[in-house]
Amino acid sequence: MATSHNDSRNNNGNRNARRPKIEPARTAPDTERGLTHSRHFNGPLYERMSQDLHLAGMTKRTHEGYLRAVRQLADYCKCSPDQFTEDQLIG
Repeated sequence: MATSHNDSRNNNGNRNARRPKIEPARTAPDTERGLTHSRHFNGPLYERMSQDLHLAGMTKRTHEGYLRAVRQLADYCKCSPDQFTEDQLIG
């Protein structure tokens, strides 16, 4: 059986073989490449942001970088990200 360029099946007969693998939303790690958990950024807020990044289709590296940046900002301000004030972010 000959295949044409228009055939949407790969050599194994699977359709849509080029679709990217969708990984499950990440959960809060204890430590992972600099993502040490913070007492100011954890629990439901961390999980919600992680899930939102996953649903937005962000790559694993972007996902980790965004979570790390918010964790570092929370540690700097010494409070949860949902409690940041404008003064903390400016000064």
